[in-house]
Amino acid sequence: VLRDSLLRIGDQFALGNLIADAQRAALPGIDFAIMNNGGIRRDLSPGVVSYSDLFELQPFTNNVTRVRVTGAQLKQVLEHAVRRGSPGFHISGLTVRYDPGKPVGNRVVSMRRLDGSGIRPARTYVLGLADFLKDGGDGLDMLRVLPDQRTGKTDLDALISYLKSRPQPVVVPAAPRFVPVAP
Repeated sequence: VLRDSLLRIGDQFALGNLIADAQRAALPGIDFAIMNNGGIRRDLSPGVVSYSDLFELQPFTNNVTRVRVTGAQLKQVLEHAVRRGSPGFHISGLTVRYDPGKPVGNRVVSMRRLDGSGIRPARTYVLGLADFLKDGGDGLDMLRVLPDQRTGKTDLDALISYLKSRPQPVVVPAAPRFVPVAP
């Protein structure tokens, strides 16, 4: 499927950024996306990428799901993402500054959209993520109670569509999106 595609990959964080970007781009109207480290099952080397390579990367056929969250609920999700002192997830559509030295639950210092605007606690946003995460996987129990809309696209379908839509060779976004603040 992607025999003509090339990827320049620096590390798992860059690859996680790519997957999160693909899920955010899966359907219009998704403001942000989140992807867990555990859902990334292999690395990809620069060069030609096959369907088999991508299937090994994301073998679970999770459905990309939309969930409406307030800024306060999004912060709770992101606090969970940095609970161990470093991010256990990848995000798309925003940058999160966090202080790993602060107590768990109080580590997120700021959340900013790509245009630099802040996330407002009472505003509603649309979060894209795998149904596994929406259903409480990887500790995201706070999302279980929220209504969701299944997109009908698997995470693998979203990734393949996204890669096909990008200029070739695909340059994987390596800039950190979870940024620790200096003590």
